[in-house]
Amino acid sequence: ALSVVLRRCPWPWGNKNQIPTGERGWIHLERFLSMAKAAMLDESFFELAVYSNSKDVLRQIRAGSMLLRTAAAAGREKLQEVM
Repeated sequence: ALSVVLRRCPWPWGNKNQIPTGERGWIHLERFLSMAKAAMLDESFFELAVYSNSKDVLRQIRAGSMLLRTAAAAGREKLQEVM
């Protein structure tokens, strides 16, 4: 007789990532891309363009986008310095 055992996985998209968020390289890339995207928009559109369930992450992205926007307005050299 054939026997089948099913196990319910609490993570429907695979195993939980054990690497701390601050140490994941792609997280830094995603945050930078969000900063760049927000910097290209008027500040009033920030909440429509950037999503996170962490207020700290949103603050970090907003601060980075403001820095990029200010540097871009100051000219190419300043933007390269900030980058």
